[in-house]
Amino acid sequence: MRKLFLKIVELIDKKIVRHSNWLYIPHAKEQVLYVAPHIYRGKEKGLPDGTIIKRGDFLAEIHIDNQKIRNMDLSFKDIVTIFKDELDSLAYAVGKDSEFIDIKAFHGKTLLYPLLKREGFMIIDINSILNSFFVELWERILETVYSRKYSNKRRKKRKMKEFWITNDQLVDRMRSRTNL
Repeated sequence: MRKLFLKIVELIDKKIVRHSNWLYIPHAKEQVLYVAPHIYRGKEKGLPDGTIIKRGDFLAEIHIDNQKIRNMDLSFKDIVTIFKDELDSLAYAVGKDSEFIDIKAFHGKTLLYPLLKREGFMIIDINSILNSFFVELWERILETVYSRKYSNKRRKKRKMKEFWITNDQLVDRMRSRTNL
């Protein structure tokens, strides 16, 4: 039953990636993060650093390639290292690649927000109860399907949060890491 569920979720995951035109980050060595550029259509949103996201701004959502991560035999430390390298590649792309130059900010939703906060991302609570419910449901499904060590025991419940980083913050993050 679990294998059938795995196949169904993998198919859904692949279709989402294909039909949403997600891109791997250029020049990234492992290519485990997708970027989904889009035009912001929501209400005006103020970020903690004072940046205002307005309707019509060009943004990009960051997603993990669940299947690729699952097929790699990685420790959490390896994942953190790869993630940092991917962010450096994204910062490089922001300065050099025409597809990324006009992106005002990058965002997404995650349970791993403590890691992202250490990497310079702004963390925001998800205000929409309905949005939060569906995102957390999808995360639980992905965890059930892709985690090798999944157990039915309930873990300490962590709330899903939004993460944001502006174009400039991403470049500054890379400069501080590489001492440029």
